[in-house]
Amino acid sequence: MDTLSQEAALNEINDGAGYILDVKLSSSELTKIRELVHLHAVSLVSKYYPDLKDKCSQTPMDEFHKFSDLIDHKKVWTKLNRIFPQEYIHEIQKMPFYNQLNELFGGIKVANEENLYEEEIYWRFVRPQQKNDIGPLHADKWFWDLGHGTMPEGYTRLKIWIPIWCEEAGNGLRVVPHSQKENYCCGQQERDGFLKPVFNEEDYNLNVLPLSNKAGESVIFHDRLLHGGCFNAMNNSRVSFEFTMLIRK
Repeated sequence: MDTLSQEAALNEINDGAGYILDVKLSSSELTKIRELVHLHAVSLVSKYYPDLKDKCSQTPMDEFHKFSDLIDHKKVWTKLNRIFPQEYIHEIQKMPFYNQLNELFGGIKVANEENLYEEEIYWRFVRPQQKNDIGPLHADKWFWDLGHGTMPEGYTRLKIWIPIWCEEAGNGLRVVPHSQKENYCCGQQERDGFLKPVFNEEDYNLNVLPLSNKAGESVIFHDRLLHGGCFNAMNNSRVSFEFTMLIRK
């Protein structure tokens, strides 16, 4: 990571474009997190489809879409299922990039968004050519406003998103720079047993920017920043992981 002060980082996140791209995984960290995601994914598929365990174990994660017709994705890849087991989270928190985050922001906590564990880090799986695998533009704050997660006093939120299999730059996260400084109207509806925000981006003339992150290159952003996943027009699946960081105000 290039030298960046906490003040400079927060100024860019709060008053600048709304995000920074300065924290990156090393090649060994990327390899380890890919291993953890693959192990977790294999365990999930095996739970519902034991006959697919060997196929999953032998297939790279970014090629899981090749047998996606054999899996009920709504049942297997729920957000609760995709939250890492606690022992995996503890492994991630021992990595150098996590220490960089602590140093950059003067100490961080990992938020609890779904009330499953005290700290929650989760991953996403986006198949090629599947519009239903990505959500619309949104601000994370809207979910918290609807009761997702509990904020401890004296903290504020930042999100970190890191692609770990991403076939091409510009095929990961899309953002609306500076949108954290604006107010947008969103509705709400119940989906999958939870209240979720509803936002129609076509109601606004938005400057949506696909970011050029490669695998292992993070985006750290304000929880009011409008963002969402890019449609995966590539040949392989995109896999990323993310978590909400709590930092002292």
